[in-house]
Formats: sequence, C-alpha cells, structure tokens
Amino acid sequence: MVLALARDLHVVVAAPILQYSPLLSDADLMEIVACAQVQEVLTAIASRKPVSEDVSDRLVQSLDVSAVAALLVNRDAKIRQDTMDKIVEQAEQINAWHVPLALRADLSARAVRRIGALVGAGLIERLAARNDLSEETRLHLNRELRARLAEAETTMGGEGTPADAIALAQKEGRLDGCFVEQAAQAGRRELVVLALARLAQVSEQTVKKMLSSGNAKPVVALVWHAHLSMRVAFKIQTFLMKLSGRDLLPARGGIGFPLSKEEMRWHLAYFNIAI
Repeated sequence: MVLALARDLHVVVAAPILQYSPLLSDADLMEIVACAQVQEVLTAIASRKPVSEDVSDRLVQSLDVSAVAALLVNRDAKIRQDTMDKIVEQAEQINAWHVPLALRADLSARAVRRIGALVGAGLIERLAARNDLSEETRLHLNRELRARLAEAETTMGGEGTPADAIALAQKEGRLDGCFVEQAAQAGRRELVVLALARLAQVSEQTVKKMLSSGNAKPVVALVWHAHLSMRVAFKIQTFLMKLSGRDLLPARGGIGFPLSKEEMRWHLAYFNIAI
C-alpha cells in the first residue's frame, strides 16, 4: 500500500509518503528516484530524515537543482565526500547551491576552499567563522574575503554615501536585482534598504522594520513587490537577516516565489504597503 501511494502520479499523494514514511527502504527510494518524472518527488525524498549515503548519491546523479539544494539543507542527509566534491564542482554553474553548500557542517578543507572561490563576501565570512578550519584555510578565506569586499566597493561606488551610490546606480541604469544582490552579499545593509525603498516605492523605515522582523515572508513579499527575483530575496535572508537554515525560505522549483500572491499581499498589507 505504501509503495503504491509513493508511486502515485499525483504529487499531493506521493510527496508526503516519500518524505515521511519509515516503511520505504533505500532500494525503494532509489528506484523511485530513477523513474521520477516530477521534480517535487525528488525534493520530497531529499527532505527525508534521515537520507542515507546511497540515496544521496542517486539524488545527486539526477542533477535536479531543487532536490540537491534540499539535500544540502537537510542536516540529516548523509553525503559521501566524493559526492560532495561532485556537487561543489557543478556548483560553479548552479548558484542555487552556493548558500546550502556553505552552510553544510560536513565539508572538507578542500571543499571549503573551492566554495570560497565561488561565493560572495557574506558566505566567505560564514565559512571563515567555522571552528573546524586549519589556520592555512582560514587565511586563504580571509584573502578571498578582502578581494570580494574590494570588488564590491568598486562595483557599487565605494566612495560617497549609500545615497550617492543609489543615485549614481539609478542614473546609470544599474539599480536592479543584480545591484541589490551584490549589495546584500557584501553585507551593505543600508545600501539594500535604500535600494528596496526606491524600487518598491516604500519608506526606508518600513524596509528596516521588515528586515528586522526575523521573518523571511515579509521580505520575500517586499522583493516581489519591487519586481526583483526570488534569488535576491534569498540572498537578503542569508547575508543581511542571517537566518538559520530552518528559518530560510527557499525558492520554489529553484527560481519561483514560494508564497502565493495573496499571501504576499497580506504580508505587505501588514506593514501598510498598498498594492
């Protein structure tokens, strides 16, 4: 009966069984991964607690972006070191894996260095704060961090006030999602506040309240209202709000907003933002 439900063609039936049923063996799960036609099926399996190394291997072989991201976020997922190396190698082309990778506790020194070469200043800072690093690796990350910060300062107008940087970016047509994303990765909170306030046409004080709420949903709604991508919202959650893995609100299907329009409108209305 459980296998029949797990193989049901309707995701609403199969996904809860795949994620929570203790009656499914690793062999069952790997067979379902091999035959899966729907992305949500793989993500449900990747979210199980626990996930064995064999099942993790099969999920990574699927190259499904959302499933691998869910696997990396799952603290109860066991991943072999060679499998992790494959993920890190592929992550150069898949930005959605950068944050989950940097937050993994079971990274080798080699993996930490390779990730440090891919990610922005905020994530490098998190990597450098790990307690399991050698002094050599920590120095390497600190060099990467200084380089990223210098690059960000140059890109976003290091001289002058944040307001000057916003005015210049708007004049040059650079006040967009890429600008906000880079500012978030560099930890430039005031710059992000000013940019969101300008793009969403709300007050700076309202933006500050939303960022300080500790809740990802209002910020996701604000980014949507500003016509920016969910990628930008995720970077803000990670680098500025510094939410933990369990509090982060990831993208749906790797790129989409995870909340309905009605829910996002509700969160905006809560902060007196009319749309």
